[in-house]
Amino acid sequence: MTSPANGEIVTYTPAFDATLRDDGFDGTFDSGGNANPFNSIQRTDNVVNEVLFFEFDLTGLDSSAVVESASISFTILGTPTASGNIDILAYQADGVLTFPDDGSRIAQTVANYDPITLGGGTISVVLNTAVVNGFLNSGSYLGIRMQGSETNAATDIRGISTTAAGIPPTLSLSVVAVPEPTSFALILVSVLPAIACRRRKRTLK
Repeated sequence: MTSPANGEIVTYTPAFDATLRDDGFDGTFDSGGNANPFNSIQRTDNVVNEVLFFEFDLTGLDSSAVVESASISFTILGTPTASGNIDILAYQADGVLTFPDDGSRIAQTVANYDPITLGGGTISVVLNTAVVNGFLNSGSYLGIRMQGSETNAATDIRGISTTAAGIPPTLSLSVVAVPEPTSFALILVSVLPAIACRRRKRTLK
């Protein structure tokens, strides 16, 4: 894409979304996929055994783009009844669902939310922009992992694999373009003569 205007909002839907499961409760995600009408997040007996993944293709984002604000919106099926915060983590993605690899990628927390407080329907959660920018600089796909941070934290989230009923999650980025060093130098060179001219006029007075 071309360099974004200041504060331009760019939105993305995921290349895929999926639930991975730790069937053996041993810390390894060994089943799951993205063919479900909805995805689930589950933490039982202090074990993260169902984790939701999104991966967003940001290859079209200009290399000079810097994120000023970021948020993710998604639809909750029904009303969550299990207490406990849900953590949202970012990781370096490749646009391909693999397990257990996606579950073991290094990730950083970008937000968390309480599903009981926010309830059902479509909700939006603000993300940590510093963390998001860090992953933008290191690759073209941004992965989002959602998992329970407390015992019994659970919720169901609408997937994108359904048809008319499917409401895809959305990543929204407010971006600005930062001039490349060479561009900044050219701007500076063009401005310096004008500054020097003004100074000469002041000296003559």
